[in-house]
Amino acid sequence: MIPTYKEWEDPKIFEINRGKPHAHFIPFESKELAIEDAPEKSKYYQSLNGTWKFNYSKDPNSRSSDFFQLGTDLSSWDDIVVPGNWEMQGYGTLIYLDEEYPFPPNPPFVPHDYNAVGAYARTFTIPEHWTEREIFIQFGGVRSAFYLWINGQFVGYSQGSKTPAEFKITSFLNPGKNSIAVEVYRFSDGSYLECQDTWRVSGLERDVILFARPKTH
Repeated sequence: MIPTYKEWEDPKIFEINRGKPHAHFIPFESKELAIEDAPEKSKYYQSLNGTWKFNYSKDPNSRSSDFFQLGTDLSSWDDIVVPGNWEMQGYGTLIYLDEEYPFPPNPPFVPHDYNAVGAYARTFTIPEHWTEREIFIQFGGVRSAFYLWINGQFVGYSQGSKTPAEFKITSFLNPGKNSIAVEVYRFSDGSYLECQDTWRVSGLERDVILFARPKTH
């Protein structure tokens, strides 16, 4: 499926290719490690937390629309720490509200003139011993909507800031080094349902992880 980039204002679409919700578990290679429950010790787990390349745009029209393509030079982009909200790292403005929306309400539409977009990119390496397994990526929380590409190929879309979004990415991967690109929109039609008494912040705000499961489990 090719994204229309209008999904973030379409109440009929809140995900594309996202996995169904399920109990959270990480595969371990032994009973002892599973009991210890330290994911970082599993050889089938990889954290993508850390430094990513980042580009901030104040609205969708000024965003970099092809940054996810292979070979794009991102050397001039800034670095940003994931997980983290971009407002806490020098981009955009923090908003605190209790009862009101952070924009004039007109559901399902949100502003186009100050709906910031954050573009994230980095590379990662798939271990050789993952070859015969199904490989997944999980975003612990992204506010408020995002598109995902692996190696220049569109993988999926998700919104719902406080629930994990998981995608099976096996078919998009190459042996060894791979690239990932994520485009995050500050506001979406989901922002109407997420209007709570809290700070309005944006970005990859929870862990991003890879893990490899047996094809039968």
